[in-house]
Amino acid sequence: VGASDDAALKTMIERKRESGVFLSVFGFGQGNYNDQLMQALAQNGNGVAAYIDTLNEARKVLVKEAGATLVTVAKDVKFQVAFDTDKVESYRLIGYKNRRLAARDFDDDTKDAGELGAGHSVTALYEVRLKSSSPEQSLLSLVKESSLATVKLRYKTPDSDKSELLEVPANGKTKALSQSSRDHQWAAAVVGYGMLLEGDIRPTEMPFDKLYALMKPTMAAEPDAYQSEFYSMVKKTEPLIKG
Repeated sequence: VGASDDAALKTMIERKRESGVFLSVFGFGQGNYNDQLMQALAQNGNGVAAYIDTLNEARKVLVKEAGATLVTVAKDVKFQVAFDTDKVESYRLIGYKNRRLAARDFDDDTKDAGELGAGHSVTALYEVRLKSSSPEQSLLSLVKESSLATVKLRYKTPDSDKSELLEVPANGKTKALSQSSRDHQWAAAVVGYGMLLEGDIRPTEMPFDKLYALMKPTMAAEPDAYQSEFYSMVKKTEPLIKG
């Protein structure tokens, strides 16, 4: 019914977006699921895309994250991390391949970006190589004075077309991954598993024993149903990924 061509759908969704109508797309059932199209439609509609395949997924998307999905507090949200070149030799953002913008687009208010919902949180992990004369010194001489990076956030209020800018220095002490918070270790495990699925790294570079070690603090506490399901999925797919 109505527009079915991808380009026509995109045009219609963008037009509705400008009028204040946002679009989120949810897939149910099997046999007619098109993840790429769902992601494209949701991104152009300032919404989110999700596939509801289990009761736990439905509870997560439609109950736990309902506020973040249905109540937009900021639109065209962009993050930019500026590293201190005196301390950082190189860096790499892990993931977000379909959400990256060119550096010049950060200050361009005409460029579409992501939306931030009520209670919404975003995790981004960077692989950073530090400048130092030895690996040991790199962990000791970092944040005694200035920060390693500055996090820049540009956003528009839901009823505005002009963005506002926030800049926050990334202060903190450097510590081993095993000494970081439980949430940070869990996020690292999820990202590591995703990189294995993508083929970005090999199992020898990210052994499953390390994944389980990173998940251990969470699983030893009180994991929610979603975390337990993820742990089970990793266990089931380990033989397939190892080959």
